[in-house]
Amino acid sequence: NNRWVWSATFTIGSGWNVSWSPLNIHDDYGTGSLTLVADGNGNAAAAWTQTGQDGSSHNVYVAQYKLSSGFGFGQVVNNASHLMRTGLDIALNPQGLPMVAWCEWQLSINGSMIPSHIVSNRYRSDSGWTGPRTVFDSNIKIWMCKVGSASNQSVSLVWSEGDQENSQT
Repeated sequence: NNRWVWSATFTIGSGWNVSWSPLNIHDDYGTGSLTLVADGNGNAAAAWTQTGQDGSSHNVYVAQYKLSSGFGFGQVVNNASHLMRTGLDIALNPQGLPMVAWCEWQLSINGSMIPSHIVSNRYRSDSGWTGPRTVFDSNIKIWMCKVGSASNQSVSLVWSEGDQENSQT
């Protein structure tokens, strides 16, 4: 069940250029929730979840793209724990630096849900990833979130929560 995250870049006049180096390690069980964001200055970032080798943890990875060097290798941006991580999204600030947000939750032994959380992490040019921060806690399952950046340095976050996966936002 190995899955890799690959990238390709399209340029006018040259067409598609496929990178033959994956953005993630190849020996994990699988990837999911893949998302990509780009700006008009040649910056981009890809984010995805990836199941650990033990099959019980889902990590959030981010790979940044720079016009001069292409995509870098994905970095884990969450804390180490055996939580489900889903519904992730990523945005770039006006300087082209990423902020990622995701939902995390865990089922108890009897199948009931332990509280959900929305967590975010942002990249700073002077210090790298700042570390995951809990944005919101809920006793209802949070299914997805979306993050967006504005030109004034503010970031907006919206999410969907409810008892079923198709709950309303």
